[in-house]
Amino acid sequence: AMSAAIKELRSAVHRATIDQTNLDAVSEISMVVSGRPSLMPELVALVKARVKCQSSGTAYLAICLLDSLMHRLGFEFREQVSIKVLGRILKLAMPLKGTHPSIQRKAAASIKDWAATFGCDHHLSSFADAAAELASKEAPQSRRTSQPPPGPAAHPPQPHEPSSGPACACEPDLHAMACRAGLGDLTTAQLLELARASQSAIAEQIRATHDSERGRQLRALYRQLTADIDHCAGLAASAL
Repeated sequence: AMSAAIKELRSAVHRATIDQTNLDAVSEISMVVSGRPSLMPELVALVKARVKCQSSGTAYLAICLLDSLMHRLGFEFREQVSIKVLGRILKLAMPLKGTHPSIQRKAAASIKDWAATFGCDHHLSSFADAAAELASKEAPQSRRTSQPPPGPAAHPPQPHEPSSGPACACEPDLHAMACRAGLGDLTTAQLLELARASQSAIAEQIRATHDSERGRQLRALYRQLTADIDHCAGLAASAL
């Protein structure tokens, strides 16, 4: 029975880290470990392995899953995370470490959230310590980026210089949304980055909602945005 539960847990973790809208997998994980608390270390190890995956998409979704489980599960899970996974998440959250920007931002946001939500418990003070360490690294980076570069001011690009151009070549619906928001001058790459960030935010709302109608609307929006992003990315690639 234990081996069957571990197999079920592995399958659910895998599904949750390849499809961000797979809410059934997240619920299944919660049910398995709630019935068998002894599997908590196994769950933490499985999620950590996905966080360490070379695929940036899988690693990002693994952090999203970890974030969701931190709020769903209890003290034992959080304690295991603080001991076995927090160091890895902190490393990913550090600026200027070559981490994919989306992963770095998500890891940093998660650490700050965990510190604010759980760090007051002296048994989980490592979350607050991690947030403080992250803040100490972010502050110098913020000061550096706010200062103008030394030397003569850079000249604006001349009309004949190549440019990635505005996002007008993108799928009409996606570009129309940008124009309505006053962002019609964004380049294709900038628009894609913004759309993907919005996609991640919608997925987080899908995970959090308990309203079935609201969930249905969010999933429809997520699918539409995904289609727009895929179409826009295809056009951008074909233009290279």
